[in-house]
Amino acid sequence: MSEVMYNCIYKLHGLPEIIVSDRDKLFTSQFWRELHRLLGTELRLSSSYHPQTDGLTERANRTIVSLIRTCVNPAQRDWAGKLPGIEFAINSARSETTGFSPFYLNYGRMPRPMLVRTETDLLGVQESARDIKYAQSMAHDAVIAARPSQTIQANKHRRPSPFKNGDLVYVSTNNINIPPGRARKLTPKFIGPYKIEETVKEGATYRVELPDEMRRRGIRSTFHASLLKPHIPYEDRRFPGERTPR
Repeated sequence: MSEVMYNCIYKLHGLPEIIVSDRDKLFTSQFWRELHRLLGTELRLSSSYHPQTDGLTERANRTIVSLIRTCVNPAQRDWAGKLPGIEFAINSARSETTGFSPFYLNYGRMPRPMLVRTETDLLGVQESARDIKYAQSMAHDAVIAARPSQTIQANKHRRPSPFKNGDLVYVSTNNINIPPGRARKLTPKFIGPYKIEETVKEGATYRVELPDEMRRRGIRSTFHASLLKPHIPYEDRRFPGERTPR
């Protein structure tokens, strides 16, 4: 852990004055405590069985796990390779609270994005460029996709607007069976977007146009409004080739 802090934190930001963490054995070991006593860094640990004390970290962890769910492939084996793109997407996204991205607040400027072109006669280069572009798009889109849920949370006490036929929505996976061998923790909490085919009961129940693969698994196409999340269209200049999925 000390090597991680030196290699990833100290070289970029210098020595921290305070480190807030949970009570994992890595942060409560005698070595870790004595090291930071000598360095003059204050260690603040969350209360036992109540990690919410470290609220900022808990929220950040939930965000990262949510983005991994969105970006991971169906086999759920490539999540580690998605982390650099997810980190870049989070750090370059504007905060609704501050109005600035973490990158801008840290360095006073925005990073130059990697606008990848895939037109080349070299097949290996073309495949590599396509993979990079896809990874960027997935990570950035995952950050954008997380915003509707934040908006819903902020507006949960307001009267919700009913969905209408033709709307694109995300469907909760809470009551959907997942294929064998998949981890529920890495399964997206919402999937889609899918089109609303029919309003079964106004403001309450809707029939959604699900893919054939989901229908073959016996998943019913009617959902209560509480299990649906609206799709918010957006125009992203960083990834001009992206289209709204159907």
